[in-house]
Amino acid sequence: MPFYKKLKFLILILLHATYSFSQAEFPFIKQEKNIILNPANLIDFLKKIQVDNLNAHSVVHIGDSHIQADFFTGKLRKLFQNEYGNAGRGLVFPYAFAKTNGHSDAKFPANNCIWSNLKIVKAKDFDNIGIPAIQLNLLSKTNCGFQLKFKDDSSAINKGFSELELIYKGEAKIRILDTYGIFLSIVNDTIINGLNHLTFVSDFPVEVVDFQLDKTSAEFELKGILLKKRNPGIFYHSIGINGAEFSDYIPQENFFQELSILKPELIVVSLGTNESVSNIDSITFYNYLTNFYNYLLPLKATLLFTTPADNDRRKRVGKKRKKRTIFVSNPKAEWMGQQIVHFCKEKNIACWNMYEVMGGENSMKLWVNNELAARDHLHFSKKGYVLQAELLFQAIKKLQP
Repeated sequence: MPFYKKLKFLILILLHATYSFSQAEFPFIKQEKNIILNPANLIDFLKKIQVDNLNAHSVVHIGDSHIQADFFTGKLRKLFQNEYGNAGRGLVFPYAFAKTNGHSDAKFPANNCIWSNLKIVKAKDFDNIGIPAIQLNLLSKTNCGFQLKFKDDSSAINKGFSELELIYKGEAKIRILDTYGIFLSIVNDTIINGLNHLTFVSDFPVEVVDFQLDKTSAEFELKGILLKKRNPGIFYHSIGINGAEFSDYIPQENFFQELSILKPELIVVSLGTNESVSNIDSITFYNYLTNFYNYLLPLKATLLFTTPADNDRRKRVGKKRKKRTIFVSNPKAEWMGQQIVHFCKEKNIACWNMYEVMGGENSMKLWVNNELAARDHLHFSKKGYVLQAELLFQAIKKLQP
C-alpha cells in the first residue's frame, strides 16, 4: 500500500476511534440526535470542497467565550484539515495585547508596543468595530515590536507557515524577521476597502517571527494576521468574544463587511449562551437573529448555526448562615435552542442542536461530573470542547456524499 494511502487509512482509524470513544464512555450523549438539520446547503458545500482539492477553502466560526479560547474550534480545525487538507492556520490575533485570553497555538510572548483596545461587547453603535471583534490601536509613537510564536501541532509535514499576511489600517514601516534574523520578503502590498494587506513569504516554513513597527501616521489599527502554508485545503478561522451576544455584533456593520477579507464559504455561528442567562424575550431575539442573518447574506456563504448547550443557574438555598449554593437547570437554554432551530428551519439554514446532543435538560450536571464542563455549569473543560467538536464533525461527516 502506498504511503499516502496508509496515512489516510490511519487517520480514518483515529477518527473512528474518536467517535466510538464518545459513544462508549458517555452514554448520556444522544447519538440519535447527532444530526444536521436542514442539511441541503451544507451538503453542497461538502461536495464542493471534496471535488475541488486544488484550492484553499475558508470556514469562519463566529461566537462568544466558547469560541474565543479556540478549544472547540481548534479541534474542528484539525478534523477539517485532516479530512480536506491543511491550507494553514488562518487568522490569528494578539488577544493578550487586549488583556484577554485567546488561542494557545499562536502566542505573542514578547511585546514592547503600547496598545489601546475596544471589544465589541463594550462598543457603542457608532464605534464600527471590524474583525476580529476587537479594535486594537497602536499608541507607541516610536519604533516598537512584538513576537509571534506559532506552535503547529497539526499533522502537516511542513510545520509552521510559509506565507504571512498582515491586515491593518493606517500607515507604518513594517519589517518581519524569522528565527535566524533573516527578513521575510514582501511579495504583495495592496489596499482593499481601506485596509492594508501586506504579504510576506519565507523560503521555508517558520514558526517564530519578530515584527518591527515604525508608525508613520497618527493611526495604526491591527486587524489580524493570516498564516498560510500555500497548500490547498481548509482555513478554519475563529472569531469569538467573551460575553458576546447577537446584539453585540449587529450594530457593527464594519464587522460583517470585513468578514469578506477571509473569503468565507462556510460560516458557523455559535451564539445564544449569554442570551440564555438574560431577560431577552422571543420577539427581540427573533429580530436579532433576522438582522444577523441579513448581514451575512451578502457574503453568499453556506451557513451553519449551533444551539447553546444546557446550562445551570446558581441558587442560594437554606436559612441565614446555613445557606449554600446549588445549581438548578436553566429552562431558557432549551427555549433559546428551540428559537434557533425554528429560525433555521424557516430560512433553510443548516443547524446542529447541541442542547439535544449533549443529553438535554439537566445534562450539564452530567458533563460537570465527568470533567467535561467547568464548575460554573456554563462553560466546558478543554476535554468537553474537544468532545463537542468531535460530535459536530461526526454529524457533518454523515452528510458526506
